[in-house]
Amino acid sequence: MSEVTICRSVLAAGCFALSVLGQGPAWVEVSSAPGVRQMPAAYDSFRDRVVTINARGAAFEHDGSRWLSIGNLPYTMGTAGHALLAYQSQRGRTLALTVDAQLSQLATREYDGASWILRTPDHTPPMRRHAQMAYDGLRGRVVLFGGAGGTQSHFDDTWEWDGSDWQRRLPAQFPPRRERGSMAFDSNRGVMVLVGGSGSAGLLYDHWEWNGTNWVQRNLATVPDSSGPGRLAFDAQRNRMVLYGGYVSSGSAPVADAQPWEFDGQQWAHRNIASAPIARTEHAIVAVGSGVRVFGGNEAFANGNLYAGASAAIYDYDGAQFVVRQESGVTGATAAFDPVRNRTVVVGLQYTNFPNGTMRTFEWDGFALSPVAVAGPTPRSDMKMAAGPGGTVVGFGGARIGTAGLADTWTFDGSQWQQHAVAGPSARAFHSMVADPVRNLVVLFGGLGAGGVLGDTWEWNGSAWAQRAGSGPSARSLALAAFDHPSARCILHGGTDGTLALLSDTWSYTASGWTLIDSSANLAGGVGMAWSEEFSAVVRVGNDINSNTVTEYLAGDVWAPLGITETPVALSAVAADPRGHVVGFSGADGVAQSLLTASPGQAQVIGSGCSNAGIPARLAVHEPPLPGNTLHVEMLGAGSSQIAFFAASFQLSQTIYANCRIYVYNPAVIQVSVTNAVGQAMVPIVLPPSAALRGVTFGVQSAVGEPGGPVGGSLGFSQAIGITIGG
Repeated sequence: MSEVTICRSVLAAGCFALSVLGQGPAWVEVSSAPGVRQMPAAYDSFRDRVVTINARGAAFEHDGSRWLSIGNLPYTMGTAGHALLAYQSQRGRTLALTVDAQLSQLATREYDGASWILRTPDHTPPMRRHAQMAYDGLRGRVVLFGGAGGTQSHFDDTWEWDGSDWQRRLPAQFPPRRERGSMAFDSNRGVMVLVGGSGSAGLLYDHWEWNGTNWVQRNLATVPDSSGPGRLAFDAQRNRMVLYGGYVSSGSAPVADAQPWEFDGQQWAHRNIASAPIARTEHAIVAVGSGVRVFGGNEAFANGNLYAGASAAIYDYDGAQFVVRQESGVTGATAAFDPVRNRTVVVGLQYTNFPNGTMRTFEWDGFALSPVAVAGPTPRSDMKMAAGPGGTVVGFGGARIGTAGLADTWTFDGSQWQQHAVAGPSARAFHSMVADPVRNLVVLFGGLGAGGVLGDTWEWNGSAWAQRAGSGPSARSLALAAFDHPSARCILHGGTDGTLALLSDTWSYTASGWTLIDSSANLAGGVGMAWSEEFSAVVRVGNDINSNTVTEYLAGDVWAPLGITETPVALSAVAADPRGHVVGFSGADGVAQSLLTASPGQAQVIGSGCSNAGIPARLAVHEPPLPGNTLHVEMLGAGSSQIAFFAASFQLSQTIYANCRIYVYNPAVIQVSVTNAVGQAMVPIVLPPSAALRGVTFGVQSAVGEPGGPVGGSLGFSQAIGITIGG
């Protein structure tokens, strides 16, 4: 498929000066990293996207390389364990069965690639959690079985969704009551396979198949002893059911299984794959074109592995090996901007088996984050960094399980980390470090040591540490620090004292020492602080008394709201950005990026489509319109196997043509294609990594073949998407 490249130069063919949509400052989520744990997943085979929902109702798509946010379903604390997903290939929609806001009944929604649509069927299965649900592609039905909760401890009922209503089936034979079983459709044999789960008496080790009329138990010599929250998917390339993860019986306590089971239609076999990852439960698994894909899970079951949270790891399994598609991520990440090399350096700890781990290094160039294949400092979390003299980044201290903190000094020059055998601050973690480019040194303050919180000040000149005498801020840890360029001073804010009380005072530091400049800030505690060249101010990201994320800037000696129009995700580290922004890092992988920018960019629906066949085709785009990204503009809801024209223009307008509206002025056709079996087509638009694209506005609209359509009796129009490139 061809790609379209958007350019800026007025001399380039097809490019000319554009208007800029007015926008305010905002945090833009460049990439997401949901920790997939107790999150259902479904593979949209036509759009080649994996869809998932977290416990707060936030929905995401994985496009094969990164996660994208695609909206929010109504939030309830009970979503985890209740939500189920299944992709309906005959309809081109992902079915979501979720709990409603009152935790009293299940709600049915469908996602078509653009929006979540609430369905109102005449019948719905009773309220339950941890049920089994999968799509029967032969009969075009979503099948639901069992679950727990509601009016009884476990269910043994069978329901089917036909695209308009849920129907309870009453087979003569059915499996015992259960929850947390593993279920998937075998497209080769045309049956739904259900394995294991748990009932009132404990774990179940059985194999059942649903043929659309009845459940049949298979009396097999061997069935998987991996039960509980294992996950099942059908590998159509090899005609194998793959069961991965879950619990295995081992003495009095179950443990997680690190190896897959496979079923060829006749018997189960327990594989021994050398490249199998750490054992896990509560993960997600989907069948993709090349085999099966495993997302996240709880990795805390393998020999004391410390990474007990929701993992961001992604693996592909083809029957011979597991291939890492995405690492499990890092924890305790810290970031610092290197102005000499114009890179933001990010370092974090990736756990393997406790207490071992690896320090991973990344660099953000303003457009993309790239891993740096270098050996890092010895394993730790929360090492603090700042740009040091001589074009290096200096890191000091940090936390390691079993120690009160570390006292070693490291520098990174872009190609290697080097440890320096020098005397300096005592061992500590959760301290503050800031680069002073005017005096060409790094300032370190406070932290948490063996004896409690610290209140000492140190300076690093590139080769040695020197302690500064004199009074200053009270002893504290977790204080935020940044350099204020207009006033040529270091700024320190907040932190936690020895009683764990949050502090809200702000101090400045110069060659003359410390000065209290503000003690009335309403932001106690915080995520991070950094210099923003774009706003020409120190920016602070913190939390108010209601735990809402707030972004402020230092106006002289007083903190003031920045006027953010969007709330950022929960950030764990912030730093200056090579293009003058502030970049934040977050997510289950520890390094998902968000940008604070006055030019966030936007993709906005303009007008409405035109059709004689009902609802017109629609356009959707999920990627943020930032330089360096590829925008996949998707047309949805058209007829199958119809010609599709995508047209674009750098100017927007509104013209009536055949009683339909055209929203792009003097458009140029950028792609001609044919819709797929469910009426979808897509054009990729490449945005080169150039800051010159900031503010460029263009529009995209599509025309699609429609017998009897309003345009010449053969075409209909979609609405338009107006895109302003941010960054």
